[in-house]
Amino acid sequence: MTDIRTETSFDVASTPAEAWKALEELRARAAEPDEWWLPGFECRAAEVDVEHQQALTVRKLDQPCAGTIIAITFEHLDTGSRIHVVQSGFDEAFVKMAGDGFWTHAEHIFADLHLFFETGVLAGRAWLPWAPLGVDVTVEPFGLRVTSVRAGTWADRIGLHADDVLLTIAGAPLYSAHDLGVIERIVSAGDDVAATWARSGDHTRASATV
Repeated sequence: MTDIRTETSFDVASTPAEAWKALEELRARAAEPDEWWLPGFECRAAEVDVEHQQALTVRKLDQPCAGTIIAITFEHLDTGSRIHVVQSGFDEAFVKMAGDGFWTHAEHIFADLHLFFETGVLAGRAWLPWAPLGVDVTVEPFGLRVTSVRAGTWADRIGLHADDVLLTIAGAPLYSAHDLGVIERIVSAGDDVAATWARSGDHTRASATV
């Protein structure tokens, strides 16, 4: 484990007591009395520390990222609550393998958690099937520059190289790492997916199976 972490804060209309009650009601989904079930994360988690209606710290029990620590704190506001969430202790090799998709997925998890506390709805959007394309990028003012391509992946089969600038994948324009993360949720293993990119002044197009 390392100190790699993801975190977020958001405000909701419910009070800390109301938000805590909503979370407690989900414990019926957990298998044991000392476990919680966390929306957004869609997982069971073992209780580590509790401050009633103020803070909850748990250890994730389900893969991926079993063993990571999730800490949720509830702060009273005149308008409701501010909820702060930290997940820490990720395996460095896993984060490197996942690439930009790791950070996009974390944002999706937090958005689903926020939605639950705001509306009570369990969306499950963050856990739709994910097909990593095998390309790491850096965000430039003009788009996504390829930094590395993993061997044997779609990005390798399609012929992408470091320093290429990705323009589109599956017909969708690319301007941010978020765009790439969304596409990795839309395409599926076995799909024939086309891309376009800029390389040394040329506009290139090719397709390959994910």
